[in-house]
Amino acid sequence: MFLFHSVKNIIVKIHGTTYSPQYLIGDASPAIIKGFEAVFGEGFIRIMCWVLAIMNMDRKMSKIADKKKHAEIRQDIVSLQLAISDGCFQHAMRLFKNKWANCNGQIDEFLTYMQENWVEQNCLWDEGAARHICQTDNCLEATDRVLKATSNGEIPCCVHGQYKEVVQRTRPPKTPFHSGQLLHQN
Repeated sequence: MFLFHSVKNIIVKIHGTTYSPQYLIGDASPAIIKGFEAVFGEGFIRIMCWVLAIMNMDRKMSKIADKKKHAEIRQDIVSLQLAISDGCFQHAMRLFKNKWANCNGQIDEFLTYMQENWVEQNCLWDEGAARHICQTDNCLEATDRVLKATSNGEIPCCVHGQYKEVVQRTRPPKTPFHSGQLLHQN
């Protein structure tokens, strides 16, 4: 929640306006969703990050022994993600399930997993969920990975500008930011 407060405050400080995001793109972490709601209110749509969704589906699909069918199913899922509206997605999902139903136990197990986890619970990973909005948080994921890998308390040189300010304000106080070294020079 502290990160969301920091983002909101920095935007007010820099731009002089209140930030009210319409979308939250990320994983299905209840803590993130609760923190976001506490800061920005409930008037937003939670979009599942496409990369996180397909990575999780890939892990489950790896149990499908027939690699040719595995590849075909994955390609069908990639095509599903391109649906331009909820109606298109729902129709394509029905076709997908009909196509792959009753092929073998491993595929049926995957279809059950997909229905429970990526249609009923963690939906909104298709393009039609929020048209003209990026469906991935790759940049954030990559930056987060770099920050987590930095164990000496310094802010990595790849963190620039306003994001660097957010990092400095959101890093736990017990971790020092600078060790006297010049981290980045323009």
